[in-house]
Amino acid sequence: MSNNEFNCCICKNILIEPYFCSNCKTKFCIKCLDKFSIENGNKCPNENCEVDKIFYCVEDDNLKKDLMKLRNIKCIKCNVEFENYELYKNHKCYKCYFCEKKFSDDENLFSHLKDIHYDTIVQHSIVK
Repeated sequence: MSNNEFNCCICKNILIEPYFCSNCKTKFCIKCLDKFSIENGNKCPNENCEVDKIFYCVEDDNLKKDLMKLRNIKCIKCNVEFENYELYKNHKCYKCYFCEKKFSDDENLFSHLKDIHYDTIVQHSIVK
């Protein structure tokens, strides 16, 4: 399921812990906003928004209620589908640093690293 009214403007996935810009009403995940602010300063992620320097974000309780009604949500990062929003919002995506393959949990990522990239990891960890 994908619906733009429920997508983060930064990660493009369904919102997790949704907030919006008090000026332009652009929606985003709070973690995405935190990362964006660290990299780009304290401003709205929407390029067309006039807010600069001081950025106020507001938690959206109505949006949270609507998100809880969502069913069959597919993560665009790893293509895993979830029956409901509660399962989706606790989902974490993991990406291999070496080949960028995506995994839905850290156990699968670690198995992949061990099976596929073990020699590379050992080679990179040797201090010269």
